[in-house]
Amino acid sequence: MLCWAPWLFVCTDPLAVAALAVELSAAGWAVRSGSTGAQVTPVIGCSDHVGPGPAPVAVVVDPVDAERCAEVIDLLVRSSSVVAHVPDRAVAIDLYDQGSRLARAEWYDEHQRPVCDSLDGTQVGLLLALVRGDTVEQASQRCHLSQRTAARRLADARRVLGARTNGEAALALEHRIARRRPGTPDESVPGQPQPG
Repeated sequence: MLCWAPWLFVCTDPLAVAALAVELSAAGWAVRSGSTGAQVTPVIGCSDHVGPGPAPVAVVVDPVDAERCAEVIDLLVRSSSVVAHVPDRAVAIDLYDQGSRLARAEWYDEHQRPVCDSLDGTQVGLLLALVRGDTVEQASQRCHLSQRTAARRLADARRVLGARTNGEAALALEHRIARRRPGTPDESVPGQPQPG
């Protein structure tokens, strides 16, 4: 049976939580609500998890206060990955410190943003379709959009990602999404988001 190290994503901003849910979904994760267990809406146009073994699960715990930190640590001990929205910065730093001993930990706040920040699931789906070799026409059909709407959504995505072309934007997104796929080596190297 395959097993991978859990991840802890500490977010002080609720918009970062939503962006990470899109990012993880695009990488083939099953993203679930911690309170209801319901699956978060997957990225439009992305195929289901195709890797070996079951899709990894990330649990969104929102909000986390000092009392709920133990719940997050318990999930990490049981090898579950967690996206935690922690509005209180002091509690967030403490959770990051504790969680980084058990999992690959990343920090997101108003200064350190996820790559999918300001992108929605449709834009991510369009860009990933381009990575797979689809034309803009095929990508628009896959995402149930007109070509004109798809072109506008791709232009917005290019602007957000700071890319000049659709291909450049698609590859930048794919590079980041690839880090999230199961079996990716631990990238605990300088440059990984940490509390500032």
